Amino acid sequence: MEYPGSIINYHLFEIREMEHFSERTFNVCLEESLDSLFKIIAFYYKHGNFMMIKNCGEKTNNELIDIAQKYLIKYNLTPAALFRNEENNLFEKFKFFCFENFNISSLAIEEYKKDFNAGNFQFFKFIMLAFKTMFTERDFFILESNCGFFKVKKKYTLQAIGDKFEITYERVRQISKKIPIEIETTMMRFLKEINYIQNHFNYNLNFNNDYCLINSFTADSINLNEKLNFTPKFYAFIFSLLKKDTHQLVQRGCKNDKNFYLIKDELVSAFNFCNFYENICALTHNRNDQTYQLNLNDYLQNFLNTSHLTLLNPISTICRHIILNEFKLKEVDDKIFIIQRNTPKRLSEYIVEILNDKGRPLHLNEIRKELNRRTVKRPPNIESLRSSILSIKKIKAIGKTSTYALKGWSYIQTATIRKLVFDFLLKYDEPKNIFEITNYIKQFRKTNDKNILANLKLDKNHTFQFFKSGYIGLSSKKYNVYSNA
Repeated sequence: MEYPGSIINYHLFEIREMEHFSERTFNVCLEESLDSLFKIIAFYYKHGNFMMIKNCGEKTNNELIDIAQKYLIKYNLTPAALFRNEENNLFEKFKFFCFENFNISSLAIEEYKKDFNAGNFQFFKFIMLAFKTMFTERDFFILESNCGFFKVKKKYTLQAIGDKFEITYERVRQISKKIPIEIETTMMRFLKEINYIQNHFNYNLNFNNDYCLINSFTADSINLNEKLNFTPKFYAFIFSLLKKDTHQLVQRGCKNDKNFYLIKDELVSAFNFCNFYENICALTHNRNDQTYQLNLNDYLQNFLNTSHLTLLNPISTICRHIILNEFKLKEVDDKIFIIQRNTPKRLSEYIVEILNDKGRPLHLNEIRKELNRRTVKRPPNIESLRSSILSIKKIKAIGKTSTYALKGWSYIQTATIRKLVFDFLLKYDEPKNIFEITNYIKQFRKTNDKNILANLKLDKNHTFQFFKSGYIGLSSKKYNVYSNA
């Protein structure tokens, strides 16, 4: 085997393979805790031989001396080179942990040493290396294809994966479910034993803030630097494990989520972010027949778990970011959002809207013309439109004029001209001149005295009396000083 230019502190198991240790020599080293090359050489420096070790015979002693001298000569090692500083000791500890837990060779880990000690350890590149030793070819393919942790060009169904590896659809599903749990278990053991690892990498994520956003930008940046293809979901998953003592992962929960929020425990305890997500989803995806405004600070009160309102401001800031980036709502003022109507506008709504916009009664033809301008959703003919208008509860017909108004318009009289005249005359004890009657009726109709007079004379019920000089009264009343025309 070719050795690199600088000495590598190999694990005892690796030395046995490289130098063909006898089983006795291997066991002697284990009993004395000489579990690395540096420890063997350091022992030799200190004692000159290995005879004082229990069960070490002449043959074993000579075998260990040969190994120590070989590396001393080959790499011109000095005692100072063996007594490493604390930084290097941490890397050695990390390296042997990787060998013992992931079977990653010291040679493979050694390439990370410089960046590790400089605080620029490519942690996720290492995780990819660990995955390839943790999982079989089949399980790694399932991890890559079906857990949402990798950006993949080709998506495979569970059945397609099963066909590829000759296992059932259900077995693929079980493995897919198990893999994230296995990763979490491994990471927890890793972080428990190598808890200093976070001091040796830097991904420019500020966990001192109230929240940290993991998104496509985060993923693309790390992927580019470390030549990987993980998704934001994977990075959020791993960072949530790294920060499990201080932060919690909050997400919308959709399959294609791209934005993930690691939020400080204090805020998650004070506010139900999951319910907030679900409610905003309902507001934006359920049927909305009207567009309306949402006051964020008032709305957030529904999800607070604390009376400490001092926390509302940081919570509000996070929720505002979620609303803007996850749900793309329009902000019309500071933390005032628009919930848009998401249902088609009905014909009745168009007609009411037209009357509201015009602010006056409209003839049937006017309404039809305006409908043609505003929508393709309209009745096929004028009579169908008339029927549609008459079925709208908010609209009232004005007599028999094919003119329509909103019921809310109290100043509009919808009775026929004859009924309007009847009600007008009913209030007086003497007949009224046609000109007075016309002036009254003109408040509600576009007409003239001749039309009104002709209309009244056509009344078959003989409701009206007609007197000289254009005076009109009611047949039900007796007028002493007037004589009929």
